[in-house]
Amino acid sequence: MTLWEMILELTADHPELSAAATASVQYVMQVIEAGSTAAAESYIEAQQYLLADADRAARDLVEDLLAGRPPAMGIRQDSLRDAGFVQSSKIVVGVGGTVDDTGDKRVIARALGQAAQAGAQGVVTIRGTEIVGIFPVSDQGSSSLLARLRPVLQAMNQNGLQVSFGTSTVHESLDDVPKAYREAAMARSSRYAVPGVHSLESLSAFEYLVTRADETARRLITPRIHRFVEEDDDADGLYIVTLVAYVESNLNAKATAAKIYVHSNTAYARLDRIAERTGKDMRNFADVLDLLVAVRLLAPRRASFQFPARASGRFTTSG
Repeated sequence: MTLWEMILELTADHPELSAAATASVQYVMQVIEAGSTAAAESYIEAQQYLLADADRAARDLVEDLLAGRPPAMGIRQDSLRDAGFVQSSKIVVGVGGTVDDTGDKRVIARALGQAAQAGAQGVVTIRGTEIVGIFPVSDQGSSSLLARLRPVLQAMNQNGLQVSFGTSTVHESLDDVPKAYREAAMARSSRYAVPGVHSLESLSAFEYLVTRADETARRLITPRIHRFVEEDDDADGLYIVTLVAYVESNLNAKATAAKIYVHSNTAYARLDRIAERTGKDMRNFADVLDLLVAVRLLAPRRASFQFPARASGRFTTSG
């Protein structure tokens, strides 16, 4: 614009020069286009370097914190302050990724980072196959952070990118990052196949205990029940889904039928079949609890089945 305005000013009082300037428009525009292109390419290159540097700084900072080494000075201390952390910051850690391990993790990480920075900021980075975020929170807890993250994941899920993100309980300082990371990973694994934000604080004590059970707990499951769960999980999970619905319906077979959209006779038949294959009494709470624990341990994805809202009043009579 400056170049063109100067040409017009210099030729304004000279008709012959004005005609020459008009004839040179094509060449002037080529100069402007070349300059604009060079400037744009330089800008993009500079932005790429800045993003790469920012990603590297975030990754190094997260690795330090996960190793229990909060930086005390230097550039990483500056990075902490830029991310909204102060000496007294309480923190929440998040761990996530796509349900099927596909999709561009950089897109997810930046979307989560932008959502966090709309409030108290934080740092988000890609670490191997997962996305890790460390966020400062207020004394009121994690509710405002979760409220910012949930719409972002919901939008991604609606666009075909199914993201599962677990978050820890609130911890008192950055020294607790390793412990909070383990909590976030556990929260995610408790609902691994279900997209969305899963806070450890939302788990019941039972769900928490089952999620963190070790290999010994699995060995305590009787071979008969072990075989039933594995065979149904390898098939279509029909009986596992029925069992989970039965528990959520307070051991009421008719309510179970309504929950899974089958005729009550079908629900009764499935429960009888479960009892026959496992040797458990489906009217006995302790027996049903044993089966539920086995399902939670051996087929966690089936146990996390989300029952859809009813679309009609019709029932199916399938087995």
